[in-house]
Amino acid sequence: MRLLTLFKREEMMSSISRSGSVSWPLTLIMFFEFLIGLTDVYIAGKVSKEIQATYGFVIQLYFIFIVIGNALTVENGYL
Repeated sequence: MRLLTLFKREEMMSSISRSGSVSWPLTLIMFFEFLIGLTDVYIAGKVSKEIQATYGFVIQLYFIFIVIGNALTVENGYL
């Protein structure tokens, strides 16, 4: 019951609204980054399986760093 009163507060709803307006562009960017990486792995698989495995591993690391970098950038702009 107490949880419901927490979400009814104006400041909480305002914070959620601001968070949503900031996060949707990054969600779109990350989706397109995913599609580019998936396409690259598919093309690398046409060359050889070893290259595909190597590139698949590297693109996962790259994706993690991009997510962290975008999160830090948004955090600094939001505060």
